[in-house]
Amino acid sequence: MSMRSWGLGGVFAGLCFLLWWKTPQQSADLAAWVQAIGSIAAVLVAIWITNKADRDRRHAAWTMANLFASNLIAACAELRDTAGRGDTSASRRATDQLSELLEWARRIDVVLLDDKHIEGLFKIRATAVSTLGRAQEMNSNILYDYRKASEFFELQRSKVHEACVQYFWIKS
Repeated sequence: MSMRSWGLGGVFAGLCFLLWWKTPQQSADLAAWVQAIGSIAAVLVAIWITNKADRDRRHAAWTMANLFASNLIAACAELRDTAGRGDTSASRRATDQLSELLEWARRIDVVLLDDKHIEGLFKIRATAVSTLGRAQEMNSNILYDYRKASEFFELQRSKVHEACVQYFWIKS
């Protein structure tokens, strides 16, 4: 059983004990007890709802960071494959996809993540920025060695994958 279950069980047991120990003698006392118990229950429900909403926001931020990381792995693989073929139109599409992915990642609310995930997200974002720079170089034909570019994108893909395993526990 979780600590939360034990806590709720303790509160319930305490209320039952109070009712057994101090049973209201008059109807006015009974109304006061009902009101007191209802007020306590309302406060507990409000605390629970607030905590659940906070947990949901944190989980949503973690999920967004996790999705960014896994999509970045796919984007790096796509860039690697297009660089290996020298297909510039497919490379431009993959670069645009990477750029959109990076913009999406900048909207992740890092305050909601714990320290380990923040560190991982920043490492993965830095990898995405350097990958985007190399992809843009390749697309503007400044970089002519597509084999080297393909190796670079594979290296970036493996860096992101390692960071995912280390920080987000993605297994693929």
